[in-house]
Amino acid sequence: MRVTDRYAAGVRFLMKRGALALLLFGAMLAAIVGLAAPCRSLAPAEDQGYVMVIPILQDAASLKRTEAVNARLTRRCSSTRRWPR
Repeated sequence: MRVTDRYAAGVRFLMKRGALALLLFGAMLAAIVGLAAPCRSLAPAEDQGYVMVIPILQDAASLKRTEAVNARLTRRCSSTRRWPR
């Protein structure tokens, strides 16, 4: 039996039993809400607020240029206003 045939048989089964379909749908919604409830924010409470930046230069970039880019990034990141805690 192909996957398509099994899917069609499952749809026919649930179409004949509307109450069961609604019960399953409600259970899935409750599971989604229950699983999503602990996630209240995008970042966890343990987040220290660090940002990692990796500059990617051309393959033939000199060490002097790489150090200059890193220094500029460090200055810009250091001068960025921090969010109050």
